[in-house]
Amino acid sequence: MINVPSNQVHQLLFALSSKHGYSLAAREPVIFEPLVSRGPRAFSEAVLRAEGLDPELHEDRLRSVLSVVDEYFRRWQAADQGGSA
Repeated sequence: MINVPSNQVHQLLFALSSKHGYSLAAREPVIFEPLVSRGPRAFSEAVLRAEGLDPELHEDRLRSVLSVVDEYFRRWQAADQGGSA
């Protein structure tokens, strides 16, 4: 499990808000912090659900969110392992 400071989770949610307009998730960042341990897909699905969207019905939006979330998760994982991405 990767250890991610809450301010970095907030940064990810802000990035999703500014890049894709998913601002409802950014309003409650504390809800998303524990989701980091569930992985990028679960995190991305939760972002869409916070916006009132069913991830299964919006695969294109899920892929778009997941691309951003994956990037952050890779960086976090590299930092947690003492490397850089």
